[in-house]
Amino acid sequence: MLEVLIEEKQITVVQDGAYIGTQVIRADRGLLRIAFMNVLHNALKFSPRSSILRISYTSLAETLHIAFQDQGPGIALNEQQQVFERFFTSNSEATALNSGAGLGLSITKLIIDRIDGRIRFEPIERGAKCIIELPFFKLHVDK
Repeated sequence: MLEVLIEEKQITVVQDGAYIGTQVIRADRGLLRIAFMNVLHNALKFSPRSSILRISYTSLAETLHIAFQDQGPGIALNEQQQVFERFFTSNSEATALNSGAGLGLSITKLIIDRIDGRIRFEPIERGAKCIIELPFFKLHVDK
């Protein structure tokens, strides 16, 4: 769905990660797709032309970690929590031109919270790094 934007901005998408086996995430597939699309759309929207967008997957302590890292202007430290509030848009000159209505990440947080996951931004030197943590579903087998 975002292929047109990727091609238009000539962004290289790099995916990497470890094999997680047959682990299962218990979530509504449509809602999870919306959450991922919101994060990806933001990363692409703020990425400069001909840059790299990295998507990485790791399994840590019964949790799937998915990181989306762009090379855009990044998010100020004092705004890394505010971006999840409804209607929040940054006053930063670097992001003002691309700002939307301030709903995408707040919707994403509601979805991730609903499945007992976590979403956060990790401070990095250049760009923004959004991490989504999703718990693996534990199947209880009675003996």
